[in-house]
Amino acid sequence: MEFNADDMVTVVLAKPANPDDEHLALQDFMVNGTAMIPFYTSHALLEEATEGKDFPYEVADIEFGYLTTLLQGTETLAANLGTTQSFAFHVSDLIGE
Repeated sequence: MEFNADDMVTVVLAKPANPDDEHLALQDFMVNGTAMIPFYTSHALLEEATEGKDFPYEVADIEFGYLTTLLQGTETLAANLGTTQSFAFHVSDLIGE
C-alpha cells in the first residue's frame, strides 16, 4: 500500500488534543515486543480492530503528511493494526534511510 501526503488517516492519541497546540501526542502499543504507532485508513477498519467496542482513546483524522511530521524517523508505524489489512513499516522506509 502506498500513502500520499494528503491521504486522510485516523490516529490514536495518547492524550486529548489541545486546540492551542499544533502537535499531537500519538499513542503507541507494544506488539510482540516492538512499540508501534497505529493509524487507520478508514473508520471501518478502526471499528474492525476494536471489534465495535468502546475505545478508551481519543482519535483524530489527519493527513498522512502531517502524521510524518510528528515522528522522529525511528518509529514503527502499524497501518490498520488489529485488522485483516494490517502491516507495519519503519518511518525510515518513507524517507529512504
